[in-house]
Amino acid sequence: MKLRLVLVAVLLACAGMVAAEEKAAAKTEAAPKAEAATAKPDAAKPDAAKPEAPKLSYAEGNEAKLKAMGAVIGVQAAQAAAPTEAAKPADEATALGIAKANNCLACHSIETKVVGPAWRDVGKKYTGDAEAKAKLLAKVKQGGKGVWGEVPMPPNPTINEADLESMVGFILTLQ
Repeated sequence: MKLRLVLVAVLLACAGMVAAEEKAAAKTEAAPKAEAATAKPDAAKPDAAKPEAPKLSYAEGNEAKLKAMGAVIGVQAAQAAAPTEAAKPADEATALGIAKANNCLACHSIETKVVGPAWRDVGKKYTGDAEAKAKLLAKVKQGGKGVWGEVPMPPNPTINEADLESMVGFILTLQ
């Protein structure tokens, strides 16, 4: 979503720049015509001997600006895609605080099985699984049954997304 907003903002800025450049170009072209109409034919112009700079096409004149805008878009896209501070794994005290606030400690602990598995066992089970975080986020939100026994884990749809990501990130660091 952030990336879309960034791209829309950049495109709107580009459109504004194009409109401003077109106005400036129209004024620049109109100015010499107005001077020529009011100038005396016998008056010598000191800059008359200087050759005019070649006019560039729209694409040639704006190529550098377009490249710069592309670089900005690339940087902003990378920033938007970068993990947020909240997505980093929590430390043990923070993870336990989140778990306590959301009643996770009624069934789980770090080292020993209570009703559900110990978090260290969960961390070991998912070591090396690239999809582990997504699986566990969904499992905590939606609940589940059968992976660790017959006692179902109830769904936790109200847990804050950033807290959930931090806590699951912490669990996955345990081995």
